[in-house]
Amino acid sequence: TPIMLEQATAVPFGPITHTYPAQTVFYPNDIVALRIIQQNIGRRPIVWGITAGREFAGLTDYVVQQGIGFRLETALPDTTKPGLIGGGVGGRLVDLPLTETLLWQTYRYGPLLGPENDGDLESTSASIASTLSIPFTLIAYHHDQRGDSAAVLKHLERAQQIAPSAALEAALKGYGQRMPGPGR
Repeated sequence: TPIMLEQATAVPFGPITHTYPAQTVFYPNDIVALRIIQQNIGRRPIVWGITAGREFAGLTDYVVQQGIGFRLETALPDTTKPGLIGGGVGGRLVDLPLTETLLWQTYRYGPLLGPENDGDLESTSASIASTLSIPFTLIAYHHDQRGDSAAVLKHLERAQQIAPSAALEAALKGYGQRMPGPGR
């Protein structure tokens, strides 16, 4: 049974306190999530998957995208920190160095990188593949803003390998045509 706050309520989450406004509705799963955060913040990483909602229990300002996850920090992220960029999924900050490491060295893509992946996957597998390709396109965009054409192509090509799509193919062709020289 959902409950509605009659008045604004401050809820402590370790070093963070968040005030939920009056009339906020909490469902049982929201209350469970809040308790998990309260009991684990600062002790264990708290990470939402990229496919989860974007509300983050009201703690959105404390979330940084890392690969295909959103990690809850114990303090507001330092936007001047090298490698922390804006423009992630849902407008979140992105830890660029860690995301690149996760994408290229940690995550495993199995048959998605094989010649048998022609993009003709059943709907659930296609959705997972698409999710795995999102950070590659995000980072390609960042490298485009910095003028690093080789990195743009590298990331777009990997996104296309994982989740082939007409849109990515068109982006690759269009970008490839803008590139100087025969070897890109």
